[in-house]
Amino acid sequence: MDFQRRPNVGISGRIMRFAVLMTIAQLTVNGLHAQEGEWPLPAKPVHSVAGAEYGIDAFDRIYGPMHLATAYGGTRGPAGTFYGKFHVASRFRQTGAQAEAEAYPIFSRGSYGYAAYAYSGSPLFPRHRVGIEAYQAFEWSIEGSMGVRLFAFDDRRTITLLTGSASLYSGNFLISARPYVTVNVPESAWSFVASGRYYFGEAEEYVSVRIGAGFAPDERSIQSNTGFPGKQIFYLQSQTGGSGIQFEITRKVLAGIQVDLTRQELSFLPGSFVLDVSAHTSIRVIL
Repeated sequence: MDFQRRPNVGISGRIMRFAVLMTIAQLTVNGLHAQEGEWPLPAKPVHSVAGAEYGIDAFDRIYGPMHLATAYGGTRGPAGTFYGKFHVASRFRQTGAQAEAEAYPIFSRGSYGYAAYAYSGSPLFPRHRVGIEAYQAFEWSIEGSMGVRLFAFDDRRTITLLTGSASLYSGNFLISARPYVTVNVPESAWSFVASGRYYFGEAEEYVSVRIGAGFAPDERSIQSNTGFPGKQIFYLQSQTGGSGIQFEITRKVLAGIQVDLTRQELSFLPGSFVLDVSAHTSIRVIL
């Protein structure tokens, strides 16, 4: 893929000329981790759940630490999982919030979906974010999906990504791959994420590893939100890798830890990169 050069933004103006969108693991904001975490479990009576998540990103230069906290509540049952979420971000000496509704409806045995809508009035997030995806299980323990992500910004720019996934279950192992491609820019921009999990005999206890390359906004990466043409947002190179664990504290309390290392191209200095070490913790309680 050919990467288009970005404009040379002055150092003194770069903070105010772009904002950060980082989606944190599970992620609760949108995407890969959230969907993996909700892959259907055996039908159980309806019950309520509540949780909280916190993530921090530390960079080797240019940027100070960036924070994202999430609180959520919802229900889980035979019909699926449904959440209401509230995110608060702190970066560039600014604080912003985002509200989100998220659903994982079960349509039939082996068929389920993902739908999410988020809104924010802060420049630290897109104004609107929409995600839709359909999942289907096949023979030989294979599962596939197709979906779309849409990001709408304050200046009426809209970015659309097509995505999907292919997953293989084998014993206690799960292997999954997910590509992304932008479709409303002059040149398509590709990225991918591959992940693996090992389950400890329980449906929600596991260790995981993942790698990615390109630029996927469903991952924790830096992207321009203001100041640059929309066609340039997804033309930043990045490589990422990490590992995590989710485990039971008690039968009704789950905790998780995820650590990632990302090498991210600077939007205002093409060919120059920063390193981002991120840590994310989560806790979920069955009420």
